[in-house]
Amino acid sequence: MDMQKETQQQRLEFERQEREKDRLDRESEREERRLEREERRKEREVQAKLTGSLLQHIKQNND
Repeated sequence: MDMQKETQQQRLEFERQEREKDRLDRESEREERRLEREERRKEREVQAKLTGSLLQHIKQNND
């Protein structure tokens, strides 16, 4: 009986560890996506500033 109980406890612990691993994986993937979104946002900001600067330069040269 003790052996069966021990085996059941080991199985439950294994399942708990698997759930924790899955949770950490999902958390890591969410953080990675957040960082990618932030990087794209910064790239768009830089592109917008460069475009604005270029347009201003062109306008000044046309005046």
